[in-house]
Amino acid sequence: MNTLNEIIGSIDNQLNLEEQILKGTRKINPILGEQEEMCKYVLVRTGSEHLALPINGLSEIGTMPAITPLPNLPSWILGIIGQRGEIVSVIDLNLLMTNKKGAAGTPKRLAVIRSDSMKIGIGIDQVVATVSRPESACISNSESEYFRTEPEVFSTSFTVEGTRYQIIKPLEFMNMDRLMEYYLSD
Repeated sequence: MNTLNEIIGSIDNQLNLEEQILKGTRKINPILGEQEEMCKYVLVRTGSEHLALPINGLSEIGTMPAITPLPNLPSWILGIIGQRGEIVSVIDLNLLMTNKKGAAGTPKRLAVIRSDSMKIGIGIDQVVATVSRPESACISNSESEYFRTEPEVFSTSFTVEGTRYQIIKPLEFMNMDRLMEYYLSD
């Protein structure tokens, strides 16, 4: 027989779980019947690519500030900006990943991806939406050109309203060989 405190504790736990599910921070996996953490993403478009940027790996998203170009940089680096007292490199992700310039020209918006020690700005054309997805909703991304270039960074994706969004893994992105070679050469 359960004590009153155990019954009340059980009800509290159930109410907390239901509140988390309603807020979108947890979801019950229908196959496993287990709770899953929900990941929040900002969906963006850059050129013809659709990306899902994990919110916990973003510093900010906003309008593109004035970029200061610098000489003798790789073509995929658009230049630098000052962001809250820090200098942030801004890159053309399409040039970095495929060596092809996007058709839209200079991006209108900026997403700043961060790690503990570094920030990198990515030019984006459009912010589409924010969504929450459990890990079980993610699928392999092996068909993408970005995946073929950097499989560790773009290994998974999910679909929203018929559009596949490639999930960018911020830590793996920051540790890409081409980015590290550039930063370590300074």
